[in-house]
Amino acid sequence: MTKKRIVLTVLLTVVMLVGIMGFVSCKKLVKKKDETPEQNYGEAGVYYTEVNGEEYTFTLGGNAFTLNIGEVLGGTYSYDGNVMTITADGDAPAVT
Repeated sequence: MTKKRIVLTVLLTVVMLVGIMGFVSCKKLVKKKDETPEQNYGEAGVYYTEVNGEEYTFTLGGNAFTLNIGEVLGGTYSYDGNVMTITADGDAPAVT
């Protein structure tokens, strides 16, 4: 009877330790996931709309823009957080 009790006690202790270790390691993974900073791309990207089956695009990247409204126009822009200033050059630059 005492052998069974000792084996049962050791078995329960091992199960509890494994459970606690699993809980602690999962908690660390969640913390690491929360600590990753979000990437902010600002205003850069491709904006589009579709009107009567035609797609129009406005692409921003770096300090260049491209506007596709049947013909492709482009230039440079600046954005200070409140106001966007666009200077059209006529030629479409490579936007990255």
